[in-house]
Amino acid sequence: MHSVVLSWGASSTSGVTYNVFRGTSSGGEGTTPINSSPVTQLTYTDTNVTPGSDYYYTVEAVDSGGSSAPSNEAVADIPNP
Repeated sequence: MHSVVLSWGASSTSGVTYNVFRGTSSGGEGTTPINSSPVTQLTYTDTNVTPGSDYYYTVEAVDSGGSSAPSNEAVADIPNP
């Protein structure tokens, strides 16, 4: 079974959570996060991946003022078993 572990840095601002977005093409992450609840840690593990596929990820920080701009895109190439 494959998974993708994402990690990112953060500012020292308290009360920030994160949303993770995934796409199957560059720039295609969409607007619906793949996390079912706000991420409070600086890591996220995506276990819903298919061998032989490429995935593209961005992360947005969320606080009382709204969402940040998306992070730089990260790419994961899932190998065949």
